[in-house]
This record gives sequence, structure tokens and C-alpha cells, in this order.
Amino acid sequence: MSNTFCRHLSNGYRIFIRDNKISYLPCCYWTGPELEFTNLANQRAQLNTSIPWTHAACQKCKNEEVYKKDQGYRQIGNSIIPVMSSSKVGWLDIQADVTCNGGCLICGPWSSSYWQQQLVKYGEYSVTKNNQDFEKSIQAIFTALDTSELRQLQFLGGEPMLSDNDQHALGYIEHPEICMLKYTTNGSIYPGSARMAQWDKFKSVLLNFSIDGIGERFNYLRYPLKWNTVENNIKRLVNETSDKITFHINHTVTPFNVFYYNEFLAWVNDTFPQDRFTGIHTHTAYGIMSVGYSTSTLHAAIKNIYGDNHLLTGMIDSTDKMNTPEFLAWIDKWDQRRNTNWKVTFPDVIKYFSYDTPEQNDLE
Repeated sequence: MSNTFCRHLSNGYRIFIRDNKISYLPCCYWTGPELEFTNLANQRAQLNTSIPWTHAACQKCKNEEVYKKDQGYRQIGNSIIPVMSSSKVGWLDIQADVTCNGGCLICGPWSSSYWQQQLVKYGEYSVTKNNQDFEKSIQAIFTALDTSELRQLQFLGGEPMLSDNDQHALGYIEHPEICMLKYTTNGSIYPGSARMAQWDKFKSVLLNFSIDGIGERFNYLRYPLKWNTVENNIKRLVNETSDKITFHINHTVTPFNVFYYNEFLAWVNDTFPQDRFTGIHTHTAYGIMSVGYSTSTLHAAIKNIYGDNHLLTGMIDSTDKMNTPEFLAWIDKWDQRRNTNWKVTFPDVIKYFSYDTPEQNDLE
């Protein structure tokens, strides 16, 4: 039966399709190596232990629960996946390709074709072209898995609205009336009528918008996407679609936007109807944009603004501290390449950062 500690370990899959090869993780927080999509029963038996935090690859989720308390990713999974046989799938994420029109600073070539193109331009990446047979891969996935009691099917990217890979998958769901569809999207593409017609068969559709700020702060963090386009698409979806379509926000916190959280919340409250809005998943960025690159003075300012018990304060408290000049050097490199300027876009945080060389210390 389902794992009593974390149902992702017994009934969750995050599947990747790359170069016509399929691999998977039990969830998107798992930091261990990807598993081959073979011998699934034995692999799942090794994952499926109800002893809390047995796996070292669960540390990312464990760290989040320090500041998210009972609202972490594990608890969300346990609330969506019902008790079922461990041979069945309750939660399925599919990342079929990385076609994307965004070069978000929190992302990279592993999830964005735009990032790949940027890095190729500067001789820092090479791309091997392969003819992907997504229909064949999707068929292989649903042949191997028992999705007869599936409760959530999520499409990830890249930008999932830029491809039709979801269209190939939806026909395999035996009982769409009990399954929620979820799309993690940057909001730049309005879903077409054919896609929305397929959505009508499902229990509900959750559009999970990746938004790390509004206005020019969005434009900077989600370059080269434009806030006006995204905001207009969201307003259309709110006003023109049925109650079956609900909304969620994935808000990734960085050393820059952490200062502007209240501005972001005010926009959320003004934009989404309460009865169709399911909440905000607020979490730190990972890698070079992690809040671990925040300075001690910024950390103190965040505590002063939000208080000792706020989500953001706990997030910074529980994140390993990193070398801030390394972060600034990376930011400066991409500002130069993209003709952007973090000091113009995030003026309120300038005074909390300094470079490690005197000639660059001209922040105020």
C-alpha cells in the first residue's frame, strides 16, 4: 500500500524524456540520480520505506519543512495521492522536452532551449540534435505504469504550452473525471481552444504560474518574457474560463526579489478570485540564485521587515550561506550580455551588497 510517511515514494513519478530515453525520479525534490525506466517494481520497492528521511536524496524536502512546517512538498503529495496499491501511480509529472521561450535566471540549459541557445552563442554549451519520437515515448510510459487511479497529471517544461506533448498523453487516462491536470507555465502563451476542449474531460485544471516578481522585476528575472503579456493572459484566463480552471503561483525566492515579497502578494490578492486560487508555493532558488547568497545585512533587513517567524526569514535562516561575490560576478556577466542592470531593477537592495574588489564597490 501507499507509503505512510511520503506517498511520493510509493506512488509518485517525475518522468523525463531525453533523446528518446525515459528516466524518472519519485518527485521533483529528489536529489538522487535519475533512475532508468526499467525493472520498476524492484526499484520502487527500494524507494518505498516509511521510515522518516531514510533517503539522503530527500534532504531538500526535509530542509524545506524547517520553514514550511506542515505545508511542504511531502505533505502536499500526501493530501493529493490517496491510499492505494504501491503498484499504482497517484501523482505523475512529465517533462517531455525543454522547448522554452524563457531564459529565467533561476533556470538553465537542463530545462530551457532558450538557455541552450544563449550558452551556445557564447561558446559555453553544445547541442546535439536528435529526432524525438514523443508519441512513442508517451506510449511506453503509459504501457509500463498503472494510471487507472491517477489523481494528478502535471506537464512541465520548458514551457508546456509551446508543444502538444500533453495532447498525446491525455488520451491514456482511463478515468479523467478523478484526475486533476496541472501545467507549470510561465504564462506567456494563452492555451488554445483545442487544448481547453480536452481539459473539459478532467476533474479540474490547475494552472501553476511561475512568477517571481511583477513589472520590470518579472522582466529581469524571467528574461526575455514580458510582464504585460503574462499579466494580460492571466486576466483573460480569470475572466474568460470556467470555475473548473483554478490557479496557483510558483514563486522562487532569490537575493533580489526577497525584498519585494509584499509587492508581489499585493498583486496576487488583486488579481485572483479567492474561490479559484489555491495558493503560493514559495521556495528558495537553487544554484547560483539561492537565497544563500544573501548578505548578512540583507538577512537582518528581511527579519526587520517580515519578523522572526516569517516564511522568508526561516528560509534564509535554514539555507547554507554562500559566497556573495561569486553570485554578483555571475549576475554582472549576464547583465552585460543581456543589457540588463540589477541595480536599476532592484534599487532597494543595492546597499546590502558589496563586491570584493574596491574599484567595483560603487553601489550607492
